[in-house]
Amino acid sequence: MDLPTDGALDDFKVNTLSAMAVVKEAIVGWETLAADTPKSFIYTGNAQNKIALPIPAILSLGIGKAASAYWIGSAALIYADKGYGYVFFLHAT
Repeated sequence: MDLPTDGALDDFKVNTLSAMAVVKEAIVGWETLAADTPKSFIYTGNAQNKIALPIPAILSLGIGKAASAYWIGSAALIYADKGYGYVFFLHAT
């Protein structure tokens, strides 16, 4: 567990916080669209939000994927009544 916290924080900002900022801005835009216009946010992920891998070099990336999967699932439930779609797309290689 010798992951540098500065590097982990940088990865978290890129993986999770930047996507949250994008969705915040998307919601502002979606509210200006007609009600029948589809509105979706798609985040391409991988299996790191479901399984732990013994690869120290990607530890902080897995943390970010797990956090992103959680907030995207929560957003899907919170905004379901507005018809906003949130998808964590699991990309299998």
